[in-house]
Amino acid sequence: IANLTIKTTFGAVDLVSTTSYLQQISNENEDSAATQHVLMGIEGPVVAFPVWTWSKPKELIEEFRVSTKLDAFEGTLGAYYNQTKTDSGQNIPFPQQWVTDYTARYGSVLSALGNPDYDILGTMYYGTSFLESTERSVFGQGTYHITDKLAATVGLRAAFFEVSGNNHASGRANGPESISAPGGSFPGLSPPYNVTYDLTPNAMVYETVAKGFRSGSSEAPAPIAVCGEQLRNELGIQSSPTVYTPDSLWSYEVGAKTTAFERRMTLNGAAYYIDWSNLQELVALRCGFPFTGNYGKAKVEGAEAELTLLPIDQLTLHSSASYTQATLESTTSG
Repeated sequence: IANLTIKTTFGAVDLVSTTSYLQQISNENEDSAATQHVLMGIEGPVVAFPVWTWSKPKELIEEFRVSTKLDAFEGTLGAYYNQTKTDSGQNIPFPQQWVTDYTARYGSVLSALGNPDYDILGTMYYGTSFLESTERSVFGQGTYHITDKLAATVGLRAAFFEVSGNNHASGRANGPESISAPGGSFPGLSPPYNVTYDLTPNAMVYETVAKGFRSGSSEAPAPIAVCGEQLRNELGIQSSPTVYTPDSLWSYEVGAKTTAFERRMTLNGAAYYIDWSNLQELVALRCGFPFTGNYGKAKVEGAEAELTLLPIDQLTLHSSASYTQATLESTTSG
């Protein structure tokens, strides 16, 4: 991880530039003997079946902000850039002990596997994937103090996402060798609105309305040879998506923040409602190749309160309570 932050001031204007670079390497090794035995549906001894999974993401982030405060107004303008490149993959070779045991039992590896009508390339599964995602955004937010008690904030973030990649998979669990190169682009707007009013020097009420979204992305399709029947019969689709689009939500919140007894007591409360559409949903398939699609819609309602007491300087008491009801209004099986 590397980071460079530059700050400077010109009169009433503050400038900030932040650049970060992140590189990770993740390698995992696990035994999937029972899982592979069930997926293959072959009678015989269960032996160790190693799975190697790796991921190597690289991420470059740059953000530039200009802020100012002039009399009753304060605001920020900025730009944001994020590029992420990820190489990942999974390797599930046939263990030598499995080859020995099942060759002795069935005569050959292919016979044990039911003599598939495609080339398994000598492996249970081998897949590699490369994904590149780029975000370019501009944003701005301003607060105007209408009176000494009333303030209003408006803002907007405009983002543009581009994703591209390629996937290559083969082996008994995949079916015939498959290659795909999905990609797409997704624009999005996020406007926040906020109004605050000071009832007294120790009590403030507020309301907030905001829109948020998550970018879409590309993904490797579930192999038709092993997942096609479930996709058709249970989900009513011929193939899984290679791109899923952004989901978005509108959130609405009202609340109050209060202090008393020379700030030895703080009591805050809020109620909120969230309308979530085009929900990105992970769909699990029995064939072992889950995918993400846009299938759901949800709403979330809730309230929360928190109380903090400072009876003496050396003791702080804190209590909180919350209520949340989340409902999926539409979804898909899987």
